[in-house]
Amino acid sequence: MRWIKNLLAIIAALVVALVGFLLAIDNPTPVPVTFLTLTSPDFPMFAWLIAVFLLGLVLGFSACFIGFVRGKSAERRLKKQLDHTSEELQALRAMSLRD
Repeated sequence: MRWIKNLLAIIAALVVALVGFLLAIDNPTPVPVTFLTLTSPDFPMFAWLIAVFLLGLVLGFSACFIGFVRGKSAERRLKKQLDHTSEELQALRAMSLRD
């Protein structure tokens, strides 16, 4: 099962690379990008698409990283509470055995 997932991932990566290569070959003319009143310098269309893809990749990883850090922080806090509760339970058990 694992080798099927790896094979599908490799095929997907090759398809994406092929599409990117074809996009670069078919769109060599430089185009400006206009947003509101701002106009960018002329770059080939595939360069703009790659830049936007990489920006989305960075923003996506940043959003995931923020969630990861929050989760780790909550995990650490819960582990401290669990350790404290376990110590308290051990102390109570020891007190009940003495009585």
